[in-house]
Amino acid sequence: MSYPWAKWVAGSRKGPAANRNNGARFAQGEWLAFTDDDCLPEPEWLSALAEATTGSALALEGAIHPVGDPNQDMAECPVNLTGGYFWSANVAVQKKLFETVSGFDPNYFLAANEDTDLKLRLTSHTIIAFIPEARIFHPVRLISFKKKLFQMPIRWKAWEYHVKKNKQFLGYNNIFQYAILQYKFHSLSFLKRIQKKHYKATLISLTNIVLGIPLNIIRIYLIPSLTPKKIEK
Repeated sequence: MSYPWAKWVAGSRKGPAANRNNGARFAQGEWLAFTDDDCLPEPEWLSALAEATTGSALALEGAIHPVGDPNQDMAECPVNLTGGYFWSANVAVQKKLFETVSGFDPNYFLAANEDTDLKLRLTSHTIIAFIPEARIFHPVRLISFKKKLFQMPIRWKAWEYHVKKNKQFLGYNNIFQYAILQYKFHSLSFLKRIQKKHYKATLISLTNIVLGIPLNIIRIYLIPSLTPKKIEK
């Protein structure tokens, strides 16, 4: 099946945020719709988003349904059935507003929090509407414990950049707020994973509690002049 109206352009190979910005520069419509290369949109996906552009919201998020069982140990899938996440696997933004807020921040070199960062900047300009009829399907992926463990230092550094940039928005105004909220979040995650008998994921939570949180506290609050380096894949 051919789609003569569609045009493929090569990305900058500098991470998902930069690649999306590059695609947006070629887009000619008044709205931009984003999904991921491993996702399968429903045939009515774009029409559902297009119908919603007639409302007051200048940014939209659609539903993300899992393909597979997301309740497995070490399973990863950004499920979004109720809205409020604005995960880039299924979002749309008015192009003019996208350009006003400078699009995705290309300093996010991983697929981690670059969409949350854009959401924070958009919310000062518009409401974000959830369009459940705009559905895409995202595969559930099982990541190996070894791979997840070795990725953690890179993800801690990516999280460091995100927090330094958005402290006030995230509620991390000082070291105490950060420590309380982070330990609470990861402790709850630790307990939930134990209850589900997801023992590998439990060890990942424990590593975040013992190593990740203290390391990021040092980098974010005790060495504030430290400039996060660009993170390569």
